Amino acid sequence: MSKKQYVTNAIRNDLAQGVYAKDKPLPGELELAAGYGVSRHTVRAALVQLKTDGAIYTRHGVGSFAREGVEESRYTQAFTSTDDLLMHTEDTDVKVFDRREWAVSAKEGVCKPVLNTGERWIAVTVERSSKAHHRPLSRATVYARPIYFEEIEQFLLGQRPLFKLIEHKSGPTLEIEQHICARAACAEEAAYFAVRKNSPVLEITRIYYDKDRRPYEVTVTAYSSLAFSYVSTIKPTR
Repeated sequence: MSKKQYVTNAIRNDLAQGVYAKDKPLPGELELAAGYGVSRHTVRAALVQLKTDGAIYTRHGVGSFAREGVEESRYTQAFTSTDDLLMHTEDTDVKVFDRREWAVSAKEGVCKPVLNTGERWIAVTVERSSKAHHRPLSRATVYARPIYFEEIEQFLLGQRPLFKLIEHKSGPTLEIEQHICARAACAEEAAYFAVRKNSPVLEITRIYYDKDRRPYEVTVTAYSSLAFSYVSTIKPTR
C-alpha cells in the first residue's frame, strides 16, 4: 500500500470513528502529517482523494470538514507509482468469471501494436465489487503468456495481482503502458453494471513490459461511468 493510500484509509477510519468532530475543521496539513508520520505532500494527496470520494468537503479559508450522511458513490484511482496500482485491491472483492486459452486473430482489437497474430495467451475475466457497498466496480480481462501458468493459478487463488507474481519470477517490470478510452458497454458489461446496453463505460488497457521490453501481461478493464473517476498528478518540468 502506498503512503498516500495508507493515510487516506487512516483518515477515513478516524472520520468513521468520530475522531474529528463534524462541526470543526480537520487539523491542518502539518499537524496531520506529524500525527500520521508522513510528509505534508502525502497528506495533501490523501485529502484530495477523500474530497473526490465525497468523505470531506472544503470551506475556503476555513479548512476541510467531515461530510455527514453521504455514502461514497464513486470509486477513484489516483496514480503516482506502480504501488498505487495495488491500492484498490484491499477495498474490493474479486470474482473469477472465466478462464480460457486465447489466440490473437487479425480482427482482434486488443492491443494490436504489441500482440502478434497467432500468438497464444491465457485470458482470465475477473469482476471487482466494493467491499463496503457491494457495488460493481470493474470487469477486466487479463491476458498473460502461457509460460506464467503457475502464476496465473496463484492469481486465481487470490494471491496478489498477477503482475506482482510474475515480477517475483522474472524480475521487475520495465514499464507499464496505459491507454484510456470511452466506449459503449457490451451486453455482459451492461448486465454486470446494471445499465442499458451501449451505455458509456471507461476502458483502461495496461500493457506490462519485462526488462527486454516484451509484453508479458495485458489487462483490459471496463468501469461504469457512473461509479468511477480517474485522477492523475502532473508535475511541471523545472
